[in-house]
Amino acid sequence: MKKIFLTAFLSLSLLVSINAQEAKPAKIQYYSQEFLDEIKATPEQKDAIKVIVDKAKSATKEVKANTALSDDDKKAELTKINKERTDAYYKILTPEQNKYIKEKRKQLAAEAANSSN
Repeated sequence: MKKIFLTAFLSLSLLVSINAQEAKPAKIQYYSQEFLDEIKATPEQKDAIKVIVDKAKSATKEVKANTALSDDDKKAELTKINKERTDAYYKILTPEQNKYIKEKRKQLAAEAANSSN
C-alpha cells in the first residue's frame, strides 16, 4: 500500500513540476524606472506616472483596510483602481511609446511560444 501511495505521489509531483516549467511570457514591469528609461519617458512623464502609481497604492490600501466591503466588493474596487491607473498610464505616454509597448508584448509572447515548443 505504501508503494502505491509513494508512486502516486511521485507521479503527481512530476506532473506538477513539468507544468511549472511551461514557458510564460516575461512580464513587463511597466512602472519600473528601467522600463520607463527603455521607452524613453521624459522626466515629466515619469513624474506624472509616479503620481498615478502613488494614488493607486493609496486607494488600494484604503480598499483593503475597509472592513465594510465584502471580498467581492473589494475585488471589484481593486479592479477599478487598476483599470484607472492603466488608462492614465497610457494617456501619459506618446503614441510611439504605446506602439513600442504593444510590440514588446507581442515579442515576449512569441519568445515564450517558441521556447515552449
